[in-house]
Amino acid sequence: MKKQKVLFVIDTKRVAATEVSVLTRIAALKKIDIDSLVVVTQESKFTDLLDRSHVDYQVIDSSKIEKKGVFGFLSEGGELKSIIQKNQVTILHCIDLKLASYSIKGARQSHVPCIIHLHSLPKKSDLKDNANIAKANMVLASSEYIRQFVINILGFNRKKIRTLYDGIVDAKVDSRATQLEEYRKKYKIKEDTKVIGQMGNIAPHKGLDYFVKMAQIVKKSAPNTKFMIIGKAMEEYKANLMQLIDECQLNDDVIISNEEDNLYDLLNTLDVSVLASINEGLGRSLIESLALGKPVIGTKVGAQSEVISDEKTGYLVEPKNENELAEKVLYFLKRPSLAKRMAESGQKFVMDTFSVDKQAKECSKIYQELVKA
Repeated sequence: MKKQKVLFVIDTKRVAATEVSVLTRIAALKKIDIDSLVVVTQESKFTDLLDRSHVDYQVIDSSKIEKKGVFGFLSEGGELKSIIQKNQVTILHCIDLKLASYSIKGARQSHVPCIIHLHSLPKKSDLKDNANIAKANMVLASSEYIRQFVINILGFNRKKIRTLYDGIVDAKVDSRATQLEEYRKKYKIKEDTKVIGQMGNIAPHKGLDYFVKMAQIVKKSAPNTKFMIIGKAMEEYKANLMQLIDECQLNDDVIISNEEDNLYDLLNTLDVSVLASINEGLGRSLIESLALGKPVIGTKVGAQSEVISDEKTGYLVEPKNENELAEKVLYFLKRPSLAKRMAESGQKFVMDTFSVDKQAKECSKIYQELVKA
C-alpha cells in the first residue's frame, strides 16, 4: 500500500488541549511511518511549537476564504488542492469546524478522503457548520459524549461517526515531572501537608469559584492542607478569583501557579486532583492525574464519566456543589488506602484507553480504511 501522508488543517492562535493533542498524534504517527503536514491560518504560538517539534506547516489566509462565501467553491478549495497535490497528501484531517467547508472542498477537488474531527460540541444553531460535518467522509469525535450528541441531537448517520480518543499518556509519563521536591520547597509546602489541586485554564467554565469554596470547607476539618490552582489565566477572571480567595481568608493556603512553572511538576505534588468544571469536554487533567497515580474527583458534566468510573476509579459530583466536592476530598484524605486503590485502578484504565501509541494505531486503521474505500 502507498505510504500515508496526512494533512492536518487547524485554525488556532493558542496552544491548548486540542493543539497539544494534534502535536502528540503527529509524533505518534511518525513512529509508525505516517508523515504529516499542517495547514494553519496564521503564525502563532502554535506554529512556534510546530517549528520546535520539526513539523512542516504552511500558512493560508483564512480571511480570503471567509469573503468568498458559498459561490467561491472552486477558488476556495484551490489553494488547498495545490498543497495536497504538491505534497502527495493521501488524507485530509480537519481539526477545526470553521475550516470544514474549505477542507472538504479542497479534499474533493484532490480526490482524497476528508475527516472532520470534533473536540467540542458543535452548536445546534449553527446549521452551516453542521451541514459541513455531514459532507465529510468520516467524522471523529474525541469522546463518546460528543459522538452521541452528533447522532441523537443533530441526527447524523451513526455509521460515519466514530469515537477516537486523544492519545494523552505514554509509558514515560513520569518523566515530565522532574522537580517535585523543589516545588514543594518553593511554595513552602511541608512534608506532612496534603495538597488538593486543579489543573486547567483559569477560566469561569472550570468552576474554580467552587474549588475555592470547597477549600474553605475542607480547611476547617483538615487544617494541614493547601490548595493549588495550576494553569494559564484569563487575567480578569483571575483577579475576581483572588478576591474570592481573600474573602474566604485563604490567601496563605491557595497557591496559583506562575507562567514559568512546569505544570506536570505541580500536578505531581498533589495528593488529590480535582476538576470542578461547570462545562467540560473529556477532562484532560483528570487523565494526566490518573496516569501519575493521583486520586481524582470530577463533576457530572460532559465526558468526565468516560474518564472516571464513579466510586471505582474516582468520584463524580454534581457541578456547582462545593459541599459535595469537599465531602469527597475529605473522604480521600481520611482513607489513604482507598484513595491509593482507586487511583491505581484509574491509572491502569487511562494508560490503556488513552495510550498515545494505541490511539495512533487506531487512527492509522481509519486512514487505511478511508484510502481503500
